[in-house]
Amino acid sequence: MPLRTRVLFIAAFETPFILDDLRFLESRFEVVPMIGSGPVQVGRISARVASADVIFSWFASVYAAVAVLAGASLGKRTILQVGGVDLASEPDLGYGIWTSGWRSRMVGQAIRSATRVLAVDESLQEEAKLRARYDGRNIEVLPTGFDPERWKPGPEKERRVVCVASVPDEARIRIKGLDVLLEAARKLPDVKFTVVGVRGELISGLRAPSNVEILPWMMQESVRTHLERAAVCCQPSRREGLPNALCEAMLCECIPVATAVGGNPRAVGNTGLLVEPGDTDALARALTMALGMPRDHGRAARFHIMERFSRTRREDRLATLIEHGPGASR
Repeated sequence: MPLRTRVLFIAAFETPFILDDLRFLESRFEVVPMIGSGPVQVGRISARVASADVIFSWFASVYAAVAVLAGASLGKRTILQVGGVDLASEPDLGYGIWTSGWRSRMVGQAIRSATRVLAVDESLQEEAKLRARYDGRNIEVLPTGFDPERWKPGPEKERRVVCVASVPDEARIRIKGLDVLLEAARKLPDVKFTVVGVRGELISGLRAPSNVEILPWMMQESVRTHLERAAVCCQPSRREGLPNALCEAMLCECIPVATAVGGNPRAVGNTGLLVEPGDTDALARALTMALGMPRDHGRAARFHIMERFSRTRREDRLATLIEHGPGASR
């Protein structure tokens, strides 16, 4: 029996979509997961690179750069998945790895050196080329995939708007556009809003109007209960990769309203409405329109995600890249 390919799996933190990839790779290959951060993690990664056949890193972090550069020096195949936050450069907000000189140089070198860079959206392919200052010859687009059996609509929909966004700090309030969403909610006092994912100590500082319920981050099963019953989902971000929460909401037949940034337009397709980021009036109008749409639009949103962002398609390509390398046919 041939030996299975040994994969060193790098991530600085856990998310459901990172863990989905990890579980899939563990079902096919011999995987050593290295999920964590801090100085000790750098040493742990460095010690494991030599024994791996392939290094797979989620997000272009310093930890990923250590793994990719060490792997490249040893002739290992390296795969670097970029998701959006890792290409951010927002100096006014102090947000993004590219606002740091030494980190940006290190990560840029890793992007250029990786055997394959995977971008979850076409917009990130262009952004990676810009940030790393090269022609992008090793980049391909491979979206995250979503499970329609995990994300399903409930029997009834409420006149409610739901927004799911990971907001661990004040910078992310503006990045995710929650300030704009709350202003739009004030213009729509008869509409109920639910925002999920805000760190506890930030909630009171948002001063939400009475028609907005703000909740901390929660497990996917609990998030799903909010998506099942909401008629509309909103992604008011100022920047975005491929919005996982929006795609999951659309699988739950929420009609999407999103800003025309990053991967939002491709996620929404022709099933919802797009507005410019930061435009409170336009967002309020779009939400009102979406709430008035028949449920068929929600069913179209679910079908769009199922067709465009298949979990199986992602897994098949990951397996091919790891087993045969980037030259293998898709």
